[in-house]
Amino acid sequence: MRGKRSVWQWGWLGCFCLVAMAPAAANVVITGTRVIYAEAVRDTSVHLRHTGAQPVLVQVWLDHYGADAASGAESIIPFVVTPPVFRMEPNEGQSVRILYTQEPLPQDRESLFQFNVLSVPPAPTDVAQNYLQLALASRLKFFFRPNGLSARAAAEAPAQLVWTAIQPRMLLVRNPTAFHVSVSSIRTEAVGEVYGEGDEGVMVRPFTEASIETKQDVIRSARSGGNAEPTLVFTYINDFGVAKGQEARLGTPLVP
Repeated sequence: MRGKRSVWQWGWLGCFCLVAMAPAAANVVITGTRVIYAEAVRDTSVHLRHTGAQPVLVQVWLDHYGADAASGAESIIPFVVTPPVFRMEPNEGQSVRILYTQEPLPQDRESLFQFNVLSVPPAPTDVAQNYLQLALASRLKFFFRPNGLSARAAAEAPAQLVWTAIQPRMLLVRNPTAFHVSVSSIRTEAVGEVYGEGDEGVMVRPFTEASIETKQDVIRSARSGGNAEPTLVFTYINDFGVAKGQEARLGTPLVP
């Protein structure tokens, strides 16, 4: 399945505005914050629930993640999502099945995609009344985990991140593992939280590094108290969408 968006997807992926008088919106909730697809399983499911008061039309699809999706890449999305389009009644649940089509994906690391849900409410029955109709899009991370990469190894990956304070307010984090690690906050003993509230969070991809701008001087924080081994504590999101804390050694530049 190619990574192209249909005219239908683009046509509905925003706000449909006539004169705003009577708003109509769709409320479809995705269970969970991420999907982990282990290659060894035949398929996996994502569960949705409609919490609104009116029926909605729902479309679901997989795409490249984030900037990869925005670039309009033409590479293959090797999954089938079924059913791709369906109607949901108020307070109704729906399971969406996802199957891997066996096109090759890297075997030495996780691959990351984006699971999308687009919900469109019906038009008001009183067509003479002006209205605002909203089509709401939700998305979550979809990780493909090849054979040979275990859940246990994924749970141990955050502890293997390597942290360095490269500037007073800049951290460099290196990920030597085959797993994606999502960091939501960072604290140091001397100044408390240096990254977190109001920040977007950062995801460090396998075998890459990322720069993180902090709110406080982390080099001064690391050196305060004369600690031979300065540390920080960061919060990451595990496979189940739960925030967990992890302590790590903080390296600093070898300057006076």
